[in-house]
Amino acid sequence: MPRAINDVPNQDRETPQWLFRMLDDEFHFTLDGAADESNAKCNEYLDEEINALSVSWRDDVVFCNPPYLRGRGTEKWVQKAWSESQDQATTVMLLPASTDTHWWHKYVLDRGEIRFVNGRLKFDDLPGPGWFANVIVIFRLGQDSAFLGPAINAREH
Repeated sequence: MPRAINDVPNQDRETPQWLFRMLDDEFHFTLDGAADESNAKCNEYLDEEINALSVSWRDDVVFCNPPYLRGRGTEKWVQKAWSESQDQATTVMLLPASTDTHWWHKYVLDRGEIRFVNGRLKFDDLPGPGWFANVIVIFRLGQDSAFLGPAINAREH
């Protein structure tokens, strides 16, 4: 019997290719900040062997769909992305739209460009859409206040 979507471990969902391609056309990524050999979106990527939270992303344009296990650890990734943006990195993150969390208020609402996803994403390795809302958050050097960017329509894909 197939497992329900909620029974599938969800820490390493592969980003939908259409979404990555759309963002890459705009940002021209040089590094995938949280990947492995099977799901890396860029030629250069950081995997579990190379702890992305402990190495510099300086001068890179980073795409990051961090591991998500019921929200634990997300704040460390968001803090790292913001911190690296202060050291010349641009980071584009695919995150759960967890607007009630500490990390959302501390980093995203104060410092990020926020692009909400309209509709639920269909991750490439799942049979149906995900069960929570997603958002794209962008951190750039010199950005010291949050603003809303254009929404992304997942309903068309």
